[in-house]
Amino acid sequence: MTAFMTTTFALLLVLVLVVVPGLALQRLLRPSAGLVQMTALAPAVSLGLVWLIVTTLALARAPVSISTVIPLVAVVAVAAELAASRSAPTRQPRVGLRIDAWDRVGLLAGPAVALAIWCITTQGLTMATPNDDGAHHGLFTARILATLSIDADQVLVGDVLGAGPTLSFYPLGIHSVAALVAASGVGTAVALNATWIVVSSISITFGMFALARRTLPGVPRAAVPIAVLAPLMPQLPYAITSWGGIALIVGMSLVPGVVDAALEAGSRGLGTGERYRLAVLIGIACVGVFFAHPTEIVTVALLAACLGLGDRRLRSQLAPLTALVPVGLVAAAILVVAVLPYGGQLSGGVAERASDASGYARGILDTLSFMLTYSFAPVLVLGLVGAVGIVVGGIRRQLDGWAAYAVVISVVVFSLVLRLPGSTVATAPWYANADRVTASLLFPGLVVCGLGAWWCARTVTRVLGPMPGLPVGRGETASRFLTILLVGSLVVIPTVLRSESIAANNFTGSLADGTGSSLSSPGARAAFDWLARNTASDERVLNEFADGSGWMYAEAGVAPLFAMKVATFPDQWGDRTYLLAHAADLGTDDRAACAAEAWNVRYAYVGGRLFVGHKGSVDPALGVGPLTAGGWTVVFRDGDATVLERPALAARNCATPSVS
Repeated sequence: MTAFMTTTFALLLVLVLVVVPGLALQRLLRPSAGLVQMTALAPAVSLGLVWLIVTTLALARAPVSISTVIPLVAVVAVAAELAASRSAPTRQPRVGLRIDAWDRVGLLAGPAVALAIWCITTQGLTMATPNDDGAHHGLFTARILATLSIDADQVLVGDVLGAGPTLSFYPLGIHSVAALVAASGVGTAVALNATWIVVSSISITFGMFALARRTLPGVPRAAVPIAVLAPLMPQLPYAITSWGGIALIVGMSLVPGVVDAALEAGSRGLGTGERYRLAVLIGIACVGVFFAHPTEIVTVALLAACLGLGDRRLRSQLAPLTALVPVGLVAAAILVVAVLPYGGQLSGGVAERASDASGYARGILDTLSFMLTYSFAPVLVLGLVGAVGIVVGGIRRQLDGWAAYAVVISVVVFSLVLRLPGSTVATAPWYANADRVTASLLFPGLVVCGLGAWWCARTVTRVLGPMPGLPVGRGETASRFLTILLVGSLVVIPTVLRSESIAANNFTGSLADGTGSSLSSPGARAAFDWLARNTASDERVLNEFADGSGWMYAEAGVAPLFAMKVATFPDQWGDRTYLLAHAADLGTDDRAACAAEAWNVRYAYVGGRLFVGHKGSVDPALGVGPLTAGGWTVVFRDGDATVLERPALAARNCATPSVS
């Protein structure tokens, strides 16, 4: 297939996997919802369904592969669709979510532009996700594909040849879908990019549209700019990609659709049966959220509680507590059952994340600046429009629930920044990381920006009046069209340009501006291919993970000495870290020479560039100069990417290498 066909096929396959099963289940269990609401929840339900199937296969010790998972997903989807088609809908779609041509434009324009940006900047989705977390995601996807398993001991590995160490737990929901797509022959990078881009673009667009229609009564048009802006906000997902946080991006994008469904489940208008069926869907969706990124389960609960209780209109529509508690228990029970098989892994994973709790404190002014950046994105005009939205929403009393959520997030952030007692425990779901908590302000930021854009468009339309020289109806239509052009150019175009710039820097740009970029360059890939042709299956390549070399396994099947960054496993690498630090001294350092032989290292890869924020004191870097001075020979070079062969080593009496 051509590159265009490969990309298109990957996008379509992901679209089928993450939308169709969720829609089919909702057609059966949630027939009264409109297509927009069902699409908003579909990715979370689909991811949850896929993960439940994957877990079932794992417990049955069956292979997790495209030949086992896809048929089961298809059976569930087809069965749900057949059952739904035989039962008449109990209610018609709600009037509040009937959509017209303008709504369709908003729902399609945002994801379409976002997909175009990502496809262009990633060269048809082939560029590997940047930074250390990006390489980790590539590793996990490739390991699921290679081992046909989601076993942590086989997937979350620092050494792909099985010599340890391993992580206890990491959510592998999006990696499982990406592995299924990669199994079709499109490649790991394309499959992984297609998965997170499609899921995040669709989820956040339709989810924020549905939430806007629910929480902004009387201004349904405000949902249109919100839908357009949702996948284009530079902070999410564009900036977070600089450190490879695609799991966080997907998890956050799933939040609005699940919250909308939760608010619907809590409304008075539902019958008991319909409420419980929706609870089942929400439970499956929460499984999808948890195994995309566990922290966002807390975000779902916070946002749903703040909107449901903080907004007087929504609060008045809540069903009695006696009806809500059983529904919550049903959803929670489904999530608990899905998590139980990973209970032991989760406890270990929490311990592994404990070290992330330090080093994120900011000054108060810096924190305020960061919070405003995440709320309105670094686009001046968008910030001004957001300010207008705050004023308009405040006057119209339509932001009470969103304001309550913003206040809660702000209190949590500043409790951590100021190191208040208990703040680390309270923010543990976000790894006690102020940045991650602050990112949740994206949701109210989108709402006020959309509300401000709506008010500006309405004001311009009223000032212009009907277009002169045309019949009244056509004159009003022409005036609205001109308004869209004016307001859209002022609000959307700067956002698109900023988003495109950040995406380009993340994947193909320079490291000089601090945004990071993909280090799996064409030269690096050529080096990986050379290594694949010249290394044996049991040989490891000496590498510094911070130069993007972790991708050599996902891209070419080559085993790096460090498949994850060194800091992921403090003091668990044994003599491998010593070899990394003393590779230039093989001729004079017996310990380093013995380590090279023990780990079967014949070649070293040097990428030439390092991730932004790389700490040499934690992850020692390799250099071509010191290595050649120590007797290593350059055997391949393409741009910054260099492969060197170690010198012949004299016979030594080496003991068994230390591995921990």
